[in-house]
Amino acid sequence: MRKPESAEEFRRREKRLLRRENRNSISVNRKRYRNEKAVKERENLAEGIKALKKDKQKVRPEDKRPSAEKFLSAFIYIGWTPYDKRHLIPSTYRCRSFNVQRQYLDFFKEFIYPYKIPNVLLWAAFEKEKIVDEKGRLIPSPDLTIIQSAKKWIRDIVSGKSFYKKNKGCFTRAEAHFFLNSEIAYNNPSSVIELIYYAKCMARKIGIKQSRLIAKTFARKFSNHWNHPIIHGFLDLIARSPDYLVENGGLDDICDFVSNEITKYRKAHNRQPPFSFSGRTMVSIIALANEWHAGILQEQEAQKAMNRLRQMVNRQTGGNKLLDRSHWNGISIQCSRVEDDVSIWSFNQLCEVRALLNEGRLMKSCVSSYSIRCASGESAIFHVSRVFKEDQICMDAATLEVSKSRVLVQAKGKCNATLSSNVIKTVRKWAQINRINVELCY
Repeated sequence: MRKPESAEEFRRREKRLLRRENRNSISVNRKRYRNEKAVKERENLAEGIKALKKDKQKVRPEDKRPSAEKFLSAFIYIGWTPYDKRHLIPSTYRCRSFNVQRQYLDFFKEFIYPYKIPNVLLWAAFEKEKIVDEKGRLIPSPDLTIIQSAKKWIRDIVSGKSFYKKNKGCFTRAEAHFFLNSEIAYNNPSSVIELIYYAKCMARKIGIKQSRLIAKTFARKFSNHWNHPIIHGFLDLIARSPDYLVENGGLDDICDFVSNEITKYRKAHNRQPPFSFSGRTMVSIIALANEWHAGILQEQEAQKAMNRLRQMVNRQTGGNKLLDRSHWNGISIQCSRVEDDVSIWSFNQLCEVRALLNEGRLMKSCVSSYSIRCASGESAIFHVSRVFKEDQICMDAATLEVSKSRVLVQAKGKCNATLSSNVIKTVRKWAQINRINVELCY
């Protein structure tokens, strides 16, 4: 007679049965999954075979080699020329190159004008004359004057007549020659202004390297005054000062002084002669620029003293007289930090007149004179500070200027000194993180 199972044996037998059932269900599910996967693979393979049979030959995208209509509409602003062959374009025309820029150049040389022309003029002429603002309104482009000038100069070039005679008020004969035969990289419509300044420098027999640095700086500082008599006088002075080297720095400060003289001449409504560089040397101009900067520093100190006096009077009298605290929003770059092995770098945007005054006093520079440019949105000023991890010592490293198009145009230390390689490396890293282009002249 079989001995009855104990409670413990019964539980063990139940567990064995459950494990056996789980293993069986897992095995069944795996087999079903393999079968379904095999069916899907066979279906996908069959669909792939059908697709390959249907599309045996790869079709090229149509926009890789567009027809002539695209180029005709792009150059519609150019009227008939003595070299014009646009009426002879075959209906089956396709450009030879797959590079977009090369396509426009090949079409231009083959059917409109076969000789050399500055490429920056062509690319600037392609820019839109009207843009859509934040409110959805159609407004003129801020570079409208440059775009229209580029189109006019292209029409003058392809007309077959003398470019110099058509633009005597803008270029000398030598300047027109270098303008038509020089090339610079195109970044935006202001590259046309850079080409103009480069041509003016080369016509005055300034070296190629110096001319490129001067053109880049002048295009940033004097974009709207390239044909101003003060600018011409300044270039003449640089040309007759072979000992002055732009690489050594200081040109930005002199340009600020010259820009101030242009503003004074404009406010006088041409009732007084413009500032003259005749009989002056670079040493004397640098001295005048330093004197002007020193005057700005004195004004900063006077304004700070007046603000402190107003604060003291308000505290004593309980008045509510508002101080001068002009504020602007700045550009969309948040205050950020960059960390390396040795220190932590902080980048803070200055968005008040008071902050610019303090920055000018701290760094012994004329950065407070940039308040109007910052308030109008043309520039943004950043203060760079550095904290050493080991001893927590804090130091003021640099002052940066970023244009409205997110280009780093100036980076100076105290007393407008050139930055060290370590600081420059950190600034470039910060600029890369915030998608800022770097166009500095060291």
